[in-house]
Amino acid sequence: MKVVLWQLYIIGSFVLLGLVARIGRWRLGAVRLGIVALAVGWTLWTLARLFSFNLIFVQLVSIWGSAWVLQRLARQRALIDTQAPIIASLRQSPESGDNP
Repeated sequence: MKVVLWQLYIIGSFVLLGLVARIGRWRLGAVRLGIVALAVGWTLWTLARLFSFNLIFVQLVSIWGSAWVLQRLARQRALIDTQAPIIASLRQSPESGDNP
């Protein structure tokens, strides 16, 4: 029974990493970053359980990783907010007479 559980953990890691590869083609920044964080966390937790590491280190790494992901998402959101007026002005067609 224990072997089957470890196999499920490892298969779960590969499935999550496969989702990262698939979504990476779509270039969805926030979704891809979230799934990368989930896949890395799941893989670290699986390896820690497999090799009987102390889970406190995995928890510290996951807290640091979560803070890093949130910081990246905040930067990405701020960048989108600052570039939105520029992108909107570029999308206006010159034939419509909106541009001076």
